[in-house]
Amino acid sequence: MATETGCTNGVALLLELADTQHILHQVEAYDTLQKETDSPGATITPIAGGLIVLTNPEYGQKLNRAVGLGVTRSATDNDLNNIESLFEQAQTAISFHLAGLARDDLKQRLAAKGYVANGSVNVYYMDLNETIPGPHPDPDGRHPNIVIEEVDRTANAELFHDVSVEGFRSGGRSPELLSHLAELALRRDDTKLFFAYVDGKLAGSAAMATLEVPDSLDSSTRTDRPTQPFTTITQLYLDSTLPEFRGQGVHAALIRERLRLAQGHASAVMLVARSASGSARNALRAGMKLAYEKQIFSR
Repeated sequence: MATETGCTNGVALLLELADTQHILHQVEAYDTLQKETDSPGATITPIAGGLIVLTNPEYGQKLNRAVGLGVTRSATDNDLNNIESLFEQAQTAISFHLAGLARDDLKQRLAAKGYVANGSVNVYYMDLNETIPGPHPDPDGRHPNIVIEEVDRTANAELFHDVSVEGFRSGGRSPELLSHLAELALRRDDTKLFFAYVDGKLAGSAAMATLEVPDSLDSSTRTDRPTQPFTTITQLYLDSTLPEFRGQGVHAALIRERLRLAQGHASAVMLVARSASGSARNALRAGMKLAYEKQIFSR
């Protein structure tokens, strides 16, 4: 059976479990970083087959959200009341990120409580069992002299941090959040980091996490299990291009090289992006497919 957005329910479930695992690792890294400076850490609460992750309220839904709910089982009214209490105690705006395959009754319960979908992101994927990634650069050929290299964390951690922050600076997020996101990628053991060079000049950066797909993040409530085509999924994230190099194919090259490197190390690759973004367009050009949409509910 296929979802409305183009992959089987089994594949969509595995991608959603992997994405929830990715968010978990982000927040675990945040918690470790905060505790090193005796600062308030993170709260991670498994519930209704998903997770509630809470950090600094100022970081908004990037690091404060409900994820993975309603895909392995639905959420009861009591679950939703408990979730609301967690966000209220953290003095953080509530944000539910629901996959397209989330149970319909969960969406109905949210609607009854006054929540509306006010945004969305798409999940793109490539099944590496079926598709061999093409070489970079982008076949559109905007710049032939792009080189992608893995970052030496020992020598270039600070440089990666600075390039990542600078590439995102014009997007409107706070410098403190951008700094934290770069630091989290540097700290994650499951993540490889990359630089992009144009004619030998540093032009951008990106990250790639390799995630072991869990049976469920809430196995005690698991009621079903699809045939599992993937055991390891690589997630592409934190793609950043310096302003002076935009429009030259840097981001496309970063995507294509990571797709190539994932071959032999993962069963599939995924990327989460807004539908009209450059990330989405570059993912599709590289041969990735739309898996499903995640709607963002708030009130």
